[in-house]
Amino acid sequence: MTSTLEKKVDLLVGLMQDLREEMTKLKGRTGKTPSSKWISSTQLAEIVGLKPRTITKWIAQGVFPEDILRRKTHGASFHWRLNSEKAIEIAEKKDGGN
Repeated sequence: MTSTLEKKVDLLVGLMQDLREEMTKLKGRTGKTPSSKWISSTQLAEIVGLKPRTITKWIAQGVFPEDILRRKTHGASFHWRLNSEKAIEIAEKKDGGN
């Protein structure tokens, strides 16, 4: 028969393991820091742990204000560049709300 103290210790150990895993996930998301002020949508997706297509959809939906977006043309196509500091903050808030 297991004592109540042993049950409580087991519960605490389980909770600590869950917290450790959650911290590791969060560290993985925010542990990457951009090397420049402007980053690509793909780089933003990597930093916040999303798919690049999600960032592109959010740009099209107007989630990011125009003042933090830059459209970089490459021939007939273009790529989005975003202000790293503000875009990361907005993406993390948006992702946390889903």
